[in-house]
Amino acid sequence: MKLNIIIKGATPGNNNLYVTSRKGFRFMPKKIKALKEEIIELVMEQSTKQQYVQPEWSERLLEVHTTIHENWYNRNGSIKKKDLVNKEKFLIDSVMSGLRLDDSQVWKHTMEKVDVDLNDKESFRSEITIEFYQNRLCLISPTLFNKSTRFKKYKSLK
Repeated sequence: MKLNIIIKGATPGNNNLYVTSRKGFRFMPKKIKALKEEIIELVMEQSTKQQYVQPEWSERLLEVHTTIHENWYNRNGSIKKKDLVNKEKFLIDSVMSGLRLDDSQVWKHTMEKVDVDLNDKESFRSEITIEFYQNRLCLISPTLFNKSTRFKKYKSLK
């Protein structure tokens, strides 16, 4: 089983996810919260079209491949100081929330950059492919989003 999720537009990196108030509190701005909610809805819509069944997926270890299509070069040809891994946390958290899965189920995660023309904003997107990791089950507590959730053991399905 494989899920393919496409999120249009550039996604923020960790450096832009939170701001600090004058009193020193860190919080997510409304604009970023709205984007996360939009991605969650998009993921729910796309996964439904692909006949995604949450209980089946919540019992598996997962392999994720993320491809981020953005402009990665400066006009002079040097590489921009944009960190690929910096964008991963926001994307994975949003996608896993939309699928109602715990991101600790991700056992293997690969990422790659694809350069697109700076003037072609329509091409900016993130593609996330999720599939079962080596057909392994994970036995987890019934409360999937409980902070104390731990993978007690995993085994191959053979």
